[in-house]
Amino acid sequence: MHVKEKQLESRNALMRVLQKIYRPTLEFENAAYSRGFSKIAGIDEAGRGPLAGPVVVAAVILGKNWNTEFELNDSKQLPAKKRQELFDLICAESSAFKIVSVSPQEIDRFKYPAGHNGRDAALFS
Repeated sequence: MHVKEKQLESRNALMRVLQKIYRPTLEFENAAYSRGFSKIAGIDEAGRGPLAGPVVVAAVILGKNWNTEFELNDSKQLPAKKRQELFDLICAESSAFKIVSVSPQEIDRFKYPAGHNGRDAALFS
């Protein structure tokens, strides 16, 4: 086995272990529900900001009955096919979702860190 193949095999083994350790749960959400919160949004952002293009931010409320067997993860760590499958599932099954794109000009105009404009727009508009 070549060095590159061994490195790739080691990396893949590590990723499988980490995925088991960090498998999504509803632990935090259930704690919030028990304290009286009724809507809990998860947020993810992608993009480079003012120097390299827009930032896209998505907020989603999955609800109390979300199946944690679906492997939600940072969008940048999922293959394109898996991202699309999860997008379709989230659109169909979530309580609510919103996707916002913030242009480099808007980021510059408000002088906020890139994700803040989109996060606020996704949550509060």
